[in-house]
Amino acid sequence: MASFFRFDIVSYNCLYLIFMKFIRSERTLFIVLCSLLFLMVIVLAGVLLQTYREYQAFKEREDDYERRLAVMEEEAVYYEAYLTRLLTDQEFMEHVARERLGYSKPGELIFRFKTSSQD
Repeated sequence: MASFFRFDIVSYNCLYLIFMKFIRSERTLFIVLCSLLFLMVIVLAGVLLQTYREYQAFKEREDDYERRLAVMEEEAVYYEAYLTRLLTDQEFMEHVARERLGYSKPGELIFRFKTSSQD
């Protein structure tokens, strides 16, 4: 058992010595740490920029949906008033039936003329 622990300590010491040879002075350590910090800041800035762009895209879509919803609500109010008038006003209902459906009163003749797009 003792040899197993000794191997771990020896391996750790070897890794430590290799690391210390790589970083010979405090200045080199400072440069390495600053480089890592700079790299982390660049990566974080890229992630934040991408997140901000996605937020802007979702905000534009939300604004578009809100505009479309407002238009549809206005149309719903118009069609609700139209339906109410159609159900309550007999003259309006008759006018709509004549114009859109081509209905006529008994004994009334309807003349339909072909319209050409060339005239």
